[in-house]
Amino acid sequence: MQNADRDKLRNNLTGDAARRATRLTADVARKAEEEKVKTVMKDNPVFRRIVQEHPGLVKYLESHPNLTRTQMRDLLDRRPDFVSAFDKFPYELMHIGRAPALRLMIDCHPELKAALDRMIEVRELLESQPDLDKQRLREMVFSNAQLKDLYDSRPELKRLLTSRAELFEEEMRAVDACKPEEFVAGPLVHVAAKYLLQKGIAVSLALPAKMVKHLSFEFSSVRPGITHVLGTYKSQAALAFDLELEELLDMQYRRIMVKDLGKLKLDVNKVLAFLNEKMRF
Repeated sequence: MQNADRDKLRNNLTGDAARRATRLTADVARKAEEEKVKTVMKDNPVFRRIVQEHPGLVKYLESHPNLTRTQMRDLLDRRPDFVSAFDKFPYELMHIGRAPALRLMIDCHPELKAALDRMIEVRELLESQPDLDKQRLREMVFSNAQLKDLYDSRPELKRLLTSRAELFEEEMRAVDACKPEEFVAGPLVHVAAKYLLQKGIAVSLALPAKMVKHLSFEFSSVRPGITHVLGTYKSQAALAFDLELEELLDMQYRRIMVKDLGKLKLDVNKVLAFLNEKMRF
């Protein structure tokens, strides 16, 4: 092969590789854009209206403009009040890959709902196993003669259950592809009661000294602004309460120095400093 031919072949191969790389980059960018909730809103007017009419969702999206469908599913897992915004149009949740409550999906079909209302056992069977893959769905359908007859005679029920099964399979494939660390919701801190008293975070603790010696507190949070606190004594629950950041900041602003929790009283300023240091997301 002549040098000129080799150079031409090399240039052609280089050009092909560059075009493949460009196409790959474009595909990745397109998929990333499709994954964003703002794209879902653009393509689905009912979904967009539901979000825009819910103050909490609007505020969250304003602060998270690049929110993805996966992230919104995680948000809805933590905020059932956000999920309820879709109760009148449950199918809209499927645009972000979330299966709506089966009961709400059934209620969208008046004739199907009326039929199932007359078949209490079948409806209870369906609603007791909402998350099934297609194989387990088939097994359930064939396990009950009434359900099998309804499944065969009502195409809307077949579509409904099949779409949920497909969505469940898709969700489980996505979950299996994730690292366990991606499901860690927030910080978890263990401290002894004696530590809280020594640091002045706890102003007083009206419990027997022998108990305080073995008492510990677990601070956990799955969403910003709220810290769940569980006090345990020898592996048994002793105290439980929530600390809300907004309430503590308001108390600090109004110069209320102590958060009174009955047997436990906390120094507002010091507990805020503790949470700021230990409980950051």
